[in-house]
Amino acid sequence: IPEKLKLLPPFQDPYFRFNDVSYRWIALENWTYSTTFAASAQQEVELIFDGVDTVASITLNGNLVGKTDNMFRRYVTDNLLQVQFLSPVVYASERSKAHQSYRVPPQCPPDVQKGECHVNFIRKEQSSFSWDWGPSFPTMGLWRDVRLEGFDALQLQQLSYLPLYSRFHLILFLTGNRLNWIVHKKLNSTTNHVRMVSTLPHSKKALVPMPAGSFLCGVCMFWHECGGFPPQSNNLLHRLTTEKGGLRAGMPSLA
Repeated sequence: IPEKLKLLPPFQDPYFRFNDVSYRWIALENWTYSTTFAASAQQEVELIFDGVDTVASITLNGNLVGKTDNMFRRYVTDNLLQVQFLSPVVYASERSKAHQSYRVPPQCPPDVQKGECHVNFIRKEQSSFSWDWGPSFPTMGLWRDVRLEGFDALQLQQLSYLPLYSRFHLILFLTGNRLNWIVHKKLNSTTNHVRMVSTLPHSKKALVPMPAGSFLCGVCMFWHECGGFPPQSNNLLHRLTTEKGGLRAGMPSLA
């Protein structure tokens, strides 16, 4: 919010002279972002918030569709769009009062920092409540992109792999319409097919094991020397590709 307000008269740069103290009232107020948009005609359309700073209620055409309280995660909601921000200073103070039985230090920064208290009760950039090297600007706003994502059948949101010495597991986060689906896995030159007999709901987490012997390593290295991979071409990487119907399902290959 301070970065946006400095573009409007009579606001000045918050870093000029003692403006960090003069503008402390900004973090004590609640603020609302609003906009209008048109949605596509696809079967599934998601509203994605990559970064919301921090405590807010999201309404769509007057209906509450979600709440946020964590600056460091992404939020997804299912065409006047409003994001109503609560003062992070007030929120942190209220959360502290709700946990009086156990003191969580530090309660407040040193007086010389002229900062705000109880930053450890909010999932937010800690330095915004003041630090020894910077002023107190408890920010609010959309610090990452907001976008619409539409799809008709299936969307692969996240792909990760977990090596367990002789076993591999795939962890898939999928969103889509209700349908039966097949996961096609390929690790190096070995291909395996696993058919999921359950019906995929609108949101599902699936753990897919790689069959024994699908990927074997004679002498496996689980570490490398300090300073990064060797300068030679023998980097310890393995390419993993996930496809749906012969097409990449919204996620590039991982190495």
